[in-house]
Amino acid sequence: VNNAGIGSAPGDGMDKYYAAQAAQANDPSTPVDQTIHCEDQGWARVLDVTLNGAFRCTRAAVRLMAEQGIGGSIINIGSTAALAGNGPIPYCTAKAAVLGMTRAQAVELAPRGIRVNAVNPGATETPIYAPLPQEIKDKVAADSLLKRLATPDEVAGAVAFLASDDASYATGSTVTVNGGAYFS
Repeated sequence: VNNAGIGSAPGDGMDKYYAAQAAQANDPSTPVDQTIHCEDQGWARVLDVTLNGAFRCTRAAVRLMAEQGIGGSIINIGSTAALAGNGPIPYCTAKAAVLGMTRAQAVELAPRGIRVNAVNPGATETPIYAPLPQEIKDKVAADSLLKRLATPDEVAGAVAFLASDDASYATGSTVTVNGGAYFS
């Protein structure tokens, strides 16, 4: 299970993004920019952890599986942010790439008996949400049909299903766990 990811990194412009969002309360014409404030090191750090980390872990697992001649299940943690575009730009980009990688590896690895799937959580009560301003957390929860964030256990249930023999015919699939906040 490739579950490593960071939503933000120093130099990614999110500090200015949040300040502009707060300023919009008083002046709705305030632009909320991240792209123009995102520096290369912030961009690279988010992609390195979130996308490159998933690739490197998958590559290591596949090398072992191939060496031992066994199949298995690889699960990548995506995000509904990859589809909806609601979140930091480097994070949305990295998670969209993780979903593309999932599909490409499913095609490549099926002949080896290796299934590759993804879980797209929506907003989940994890440390990645801890630094967000409370008003943003409240808005995100309100956007869910269930009016709350997911728990890590709810996302883990989808992962456990995809890892199990009950999902033996699933590959290249994405299971969305987001309380109905976004339909994919």
